Amino acid sequence: MVSLTEGKNREIRSVMERFGFQVNRLIRLEYGKFCLNDLAKNSIIEVDPKLFEEYLTSK
Repeated sequence: MVSLTEGKNREIRSVMERFGFQVNRLIRLEYGKFCLNDLAKNSIIEVDPKLFEEYLTSK
């Protein structure tokens, strides 16, 4: 497993190919303030509307 802090889909695939690795899929664990590390597989949570609105207006 490889962990990256930043990068675009195609950039990551390109770099991995240069090292001789094939990328089957990429999984995003964080997006801005939203983090999925503690979320169990196949589960969902509701995002607080205030938090979502704050996120949208901060950009």
